[in-house]
Amino acid sequence: MLLAYGKGGKECLVPLSKVARYATKDWLKTRDKKEKIDAGEKPSEFLFLSRSKSRHLTRQQFYILIKTAAPKANVSVNLGFSSLATAHLCNSFIVQQC
Repeated sequence: MLLAYGKGGKECLVPLSKVARYATKDWLKTRDKKEKIDAGEKPSEFLFLSRSKSRHLTRQQFYILIKTAAPKANVSVNLGFSSLATAHLCNSFIVQQC
């Protein structure tokens, strides 16, 4: 499960498939190596980091990255922020049910 924060600071547990869990673990190792996290130092609690003061990638920044990457990955669907979030949640749920 992934703990996500929504509007108004609400917390939501998002189920992740086995493939998504492995990909997340690999990403965290890569991210921490890139951030030069030393042994014993606590890594960031955020999955995706930015250079901003807050150190986390906002949902708007994440949306822009996905929107920019979609054509490069030959994804021609008109992506809206809410459809992106809904698709992720539905996909995670469906994969967990199989």
